[in-house]
Amino acid sequence: MVKLIWGPPGTGKTKTVASLLYVLLKMKCRTLTCAPTNIAVLGVTKRLMQHVRDGLEFDTYGLGDIILFGNAKRMNIDDHEDLFDVFLNTRVRILACCLSPIHGWRSAIESMIYFLKAPMKQYREYLREEERNSTKQLRKKVVIKNLQKNKKKASKDKRCFKRKNNFTSNGEVNKANFVEASEEEAIVWTFEEFVIKRFKWIQNHLTYCLTSLYTHLPTSFLPLEVAKEMIRLLKMLQTLETLFGSVVTCKDFKEVLLGILASNKARRFAYLYAIKKGCLKVLEFLNESISLPKLIYDYQIRRFCLKGACLIFCTAFSSSKLHRRGMEPLKMVVIDEAAQLKECESTIPLQLPGLRHAILIGDEKQLPAMVQSKVFK
Repeated sequence: MVKLIWGPPGTGKTKTVASLLYVLLKMKCRTLTCAPTNIAVLGVTKRLMQHVRDGLEFDTYGLGDIILFGNAKRMNIDDHEDLFDVFLNTRVRILACCLSPIHGWRSAIESMIYFLKAPMKQYREYLREEERNSTKQLRKKVVIKNLQKNKKKASKDKRCFKRKNNFTSNGEVNKANFVEASEEEAIVWTFEEFVIKRFKWIQNHLTYCLTSLYTHLPTSFLPLEVAKEMIRLLKMLQTLETLFGSVVTCKDFKEVLLGILASNKARRFAYLYAIKKGCLKVLEFLNESISLPKLIYDYQIRRFCLKGACLIFCTAFSSSKLHRRGMEPLKMVVIDEAAQLKECESTIPLQLPGLRHAILIGDEKQLPAMVQSKVFK
């Protein structure tokens, strides 16, 4: 079924299309919106995003159902910051980081669980690592200082350098340099400093991963219940950071964190214990409930995003990339500025499998289809 929306300039065609697409998004109707030029595609996308951002209830959850793709340079996407969250290239880059098996979202969640459960154990591991690193650094400093001294002496007087080496043993020089280097050892954090800095680092990484997941994943792969728990966890972590900062000056900070204070003192820190316990509960829930496919390469993430999106925006020519095996069928296609589209070009989106409805918007009295070719100049 083909429908036409006609109207002269300024009659609200683009506004009507944006409202229509917003309704289709709420209905989870998989729709392709295309136009002959990048400018027209960007215009429709911007209008839709105004409706979407006004209607978001849970931060940016739901933007993963919208995708804009095309040539970043021709679109001048860097000049449209409000579209970064839905641009496919940006989404692929962010999800590649979050889905990494080594430094991704699961690693961040497990690191926070381990830290909140056993901060003292992690501090001991940190001390052992610092001890190993300090020994290596001292040896390196000794070698560098020897080389620097030898170069300075050699540049002044090579003969004096040789004579001096005959009277001074290498052991004495190394011993003196080792003493100097040991005086410049790196400062080791106290338990309190380690807790604050380690928690802040894990919190920043976890916040980035969780925010990116509920922003860029399609809602079909991330249920609303899970997204709510993610947002609740981020708020609880902010509260926990504030509580750590207020308790760090306390004499019994270590006992407070480990929860081994006497009952009369523990009442003062009951809220901190409750928030910490609540964070652990939500972290373990997310670790068990989130199940995502293993996506390693960019092309896999790209297909995954296109397959799960409800609204897809691109030029009519770029819609040829949707003609792929395994792609989820589209139910509707909306073509803006259809009068400027060449007949042969219009067949690209109209031949997509699964289409039931097509809506053409435009005005035949405006600019007609135009071909720009360097060959015919």
